[in-house]
Amino acid sequence: MFGLRFFKTIAILLTFIALIHRFALSSALYVLIPNLDTFLHGLAGFTLALMAVSLFEKMYDITVTTHYYLKLLIFVLVVVIVVAVGWEVFEKMIGFTSYLDFADTVIDLLAGVAGGLIGYGLYRFIQWGK
Repeated sequence: MFGLRFFKTIAILLTFIALIHRFALSSALYVLIPNLDTFLHGLAGFTLALMAVSLFEKMYDITVTTHYYLKLLIFVLVVVIVVAVGWEVFEKMIGFTSYLDFADTVIDLLAGVAGGLIGYGLYRFIQWGK
């Protein structure tokens, strides 16, 4: 389903996320726009979901059935959750957030998973139209 154009789009999205994150850190943008962090986590989850769908399609030659979509959904969720948890651990290790800021961590994880579900839903919508 996804070709070179798709991977260029993913690269642009990831670059956008990284640049906004870097700029937000250096200019206190996270303080000025309180929900920017949540938005970026959601966008990252969305991007990860699209990457996971593409990877899943390359890894498995499965005929499209109900079980295919269930396996794909589980794969997408696992990828998004593992990367989101890894990112949160990384943030803790570099001192970006404290261990006491549990609410922020939960919101970040939920935003990432929500973005992942939206990405999976977009894929299903595209498939449904075919």
